[in-house]
Amino acid sequence: MSGTIRRGDTVTVWPSGRTTTVARIVTWDGDLDVAFSPMAVTLVLEHEIDISRGDTIVAGDLPIEVGQRFEAEIVWMDERPLDPARVYLLKHTT
Repeated sequence: MSGTIRRGDTVTVWPSGRTTTVARIVTWDGDLDVAFSPMAVTLVLEHEIDISRGDTIVAGDLPIEVGQRFEAEIVWMDERPLDPARVYLLKHTT
């Protein structure tokens, strides 16, 4: 979650690649013209698009970067130490 979004901005939903515009930015206190991270908002889109858990909304119609390698700092919160020889599942974009 990062950046700023405005009513009328063009957005693309991945992995579907469908593009639309932001019709409304809704909050408990009413609609906004602009929202930014870490605000909790609901985006109402101009077109009905099925957006599911794990999908990503990006500004404009630019493709997102897809890769198989990444670099991260991890906070390990298990009593057992991390084992570099073990396979772990990483859950992201949820």
